[in-house]
Amino acid sequence: MRAKNGEVQQARKMEHLVRGILCLLGILLLSGPLASAQEPGANQQILAAVGQQIGQSMQALTGYSYQQRTEVQVNGETKSVQLAQVAFGPDKQPLITPISSQPSEDTGRGLRGRIKREKAEEMKEEVQQLAQLANGYLMLKGAQIQQLIQQGQVWVNPGSGSVRVDVSNFLQPGDHMTMNCDGMTKNRMQAQVQAVSNGTPLTINAVFQTLPTGLDYLAQTTINVPSKGLQITINTLNYIKQ
Repeated sequence: MRAKNGEVQQARKMEHLVRGILCLLGILLLSGPLASAQEPGANQQILAAVGQQIGQSMQALTGYSYQQRTEVQVNGETKSVQLAQVAFGPDKQPLITPISSQPSEDTGRGLRGRIKREKAEEMKEEVQQLAQLANGYLMLKGAQIQQLIQQGQVWVNPGSGSVRVDVSNFLQPGDHMTMNCDGMTKNRMQAQVQAVSNGTPLTINAVFQTLPTGLDYLAQTTINVPSKGLQITINTLNYIKQ
């Protein structure tokens, strides 16, 4: 009789334990994951707002002129600093006018001077190519904005309300871009890109700022090519509304 009562008590304990486990599982399932992507509808709405803000900023930019400073470093040593004036023509295309160059492009005469000129020209072409690649990710236009809206994934910081947009395989297979945007205005604040140029991995880091006029502009771009010890820093400054 005692044995039978013990079995009953043991069965009741097991039943209570099972119920407790099931109850806990139910709570976890209802609460959902701690961090999740937006629902598809909200995701598209935020992406559309971010894309609209980028388009408006790019359009507004063509009404300004500004200066652009480009510094090239190799293994931490500054190799050149270029300063240029940027304006936009009637076709809304940028017109770049050099202002100064350090060191001077005069590399001397003879074989040694020719070798220096050839290396300087190669470096100049590589810098221009990398700057154009960076602009492809950061100075988005119509078709690229639509692609961002279609491919992007959105994450919202519950605390600050800031928005993070992730997109992969954007301009080339295997690339990845992350943009951090203001939750209210949808202005971009920062962007990071992982990509490849001529088979060589590189990273692009960008900082955006907002003028009192409301223009959200690309203030600084830093391009790093670790395998070459190459770093290109591009700053824009002295914006003037035309």
